[in-house]
Amino acid sequence: MTYFVGLDVSVQETAVCVVDDVGKVICERKVPTEADDIAALLSTIGEDYVWVGIEAGPLSQWRVNGLTETGLPVVCVERKWSHKSGRSGKMYPTPTNGYENDEATEFFRQI
Repeated sequence: MTYFVGLDVSVQETAVCVVDDVGKVICERKVPTEADDIAALLSTIGEDYVWVGIEAGPLSQWRVNGLTETGLPVVCVERKWSHKSGRSGKMYPTPTNGYENDEATEFFRQI
């Protein structure tokens, strides 16, 4: 089964949401904002990740580099392009729901 991941990164915690290829939420959890902690959680769920998406922002370069080193297929997403899917308002209605669905349907622009 293939999975898509949306990350909502803050300084101390990252909200992680994993969905499968039909949009079913597999996992929603918060972990410390360290690449190893995020990778450890994802390794317990599966190994076939299409995208691990993170929104561009002050912490994104540091986080993208760290997650890429763990071997995850990380994409950095520009927020304004994610909204092209027709969603309005907050990007993450429940920790990251919505954002990872943009990735699954490819309504995003990788930067």
